[in-house]
Amino acid sequence: MSEHVLVAVPTARTVSTVTGGNWEGVGVVPDVPVPADQALETALKAARAAAGG
Repeated sequence: MSEHVLVAVPTARTVSTVTGGNWEGVGVVPDVPVPADQALETALKAARAAAGG
């Protein structure tokens, strides 16, 4: 147990230069639109292709 406590509270937020808002609750448009259940497999294929494999 420690006698010290550290608390980190963010004091900034990310703001889109296009919309003026942030991505919370909205998300971002993916570069490669695929159904969620295929996202990992698609990302792995793209990474392998980019790595030359």
